[in-house]
Amino acid sequence: MTDRLRITHQNVASITTREKQHFFLKSAGVENEILNLVETHTSPQVEFSIRKMYPHLVMFFNHGPKMAVKKGGRNMPKKEHIKGTLTVFAPSLIKDAAHTIIIPGMLSYIDFYIGEHPYRYVSVYAPSEAKEDKKSFEFFEKLFNKEVLDPDMHIIISGDWNSARTELDHHNYKDWEHYKPGTRRAINDG
Repeated sequence: MTDRLRITHQNVASITTREKQHFFLKSAGVENEILNLVETHTSPQVEFSIRKMYPHLVMFFNHGPKMAVKKGGRNMPKKEHIKGTLTVFAPSLIKDAAHTIIIPGMLSYIDFYIGEHPYRYVSVYAPSEAKEDKKSFEFFEKLFNKEVLDPDMHIIISGDWNSARTELDHHNYKDWEHYKPGTRRAINDG
């Protein structure tokens, strides 16, 4: 059995360029055993490209839906996928694993074994609106149940919880006024 796991989590604000892919994936399996990336904006085409460049990595993609683009008050063709997660395992850590997507682009888990011990790695990309709306409630209802958080397994949960709701949650966060709940930040194209 492994005595420690190095896990890295990062919100990447899109991993659709080769530069960003290399920046984040070069350390996968070397500096960490598990790398969890959220807000990837990946699609099946981007997944194909990444798998081709990094065939030695064990990767689990959870693509989000396509984003409708508005221009001049009318809907344009869908440009890129929104949300999305990518979980990467060091090949030496696992051989076989099962990936289950609960909410496309936002919630999935991977079942695997280390030795004889069953593990479940849960990747979270929670809704970004901080208000208690139906979408947030449904998300957390799907996450916090025994089907996802199986009490018979070792559970590891990481991700972007988007949950800064009180002053203490955003203590020393210099851009709080810009990113506080109820505001939407611009999507970083780079």
